[in-house]
Amino acid sequence: MNKTILITALLFTQIGCSNREVLLESGVYEADTSAGALGLLSSVSTEVLDGFQLRVDIETMTATPFANQSDALALELTELDTEEWQIGCPTPLVTVYNQTFSFSTDFSIGEVDLEGALLFAAGCLTKKGSTVEEAWLSTESYQETMGAVGGMTGMLKLVKIED
Repeated sequence: MNKTILITALLFTQIGCSNREVLLESGVYEADTSAGALGLLSSVSTEVLDGFQLRVDIETMTATPFANQSDALALELTELDTEEWQIGCPTPLVTVYNQTFSFSTDFSIGEVDLEGALLFAAGCLTKKGSTVEEAWLSTESYQETMGAVGGMTGMLKLVKIED
């Protein structure tokens, strides 16, 4: 009996100390309007959101909003410190840190200005350090609100459509 308790306690300690990092892949991401738009972006027309693409290049640390338009400009990305990353699917056993970036400047989607825009990987229980092909676009203020209620979503879900 004592041996079983000891083994269980050791396993729990090992699992309980498990943290995972979910990393974002480079590529072209498109708005997934089937997931809906939240916060400020809920006022943007579906037509505008359906046309939104974001080219992400992790190597050069740039992101280009409206990458499918000829006048699109690349913005610099800054990776936040790991302790500032968004936390996905928190459980007593595992903490999942989702790679999070801020943009060098604010930009707009439709009539909505995204002040303090953030981009972060979407994912929960993946292998440690694995990359994902889904992301969230949001703002610092929206994420602060979501953090208060324990959510792990952003304002607009993005899905990778090409490398």
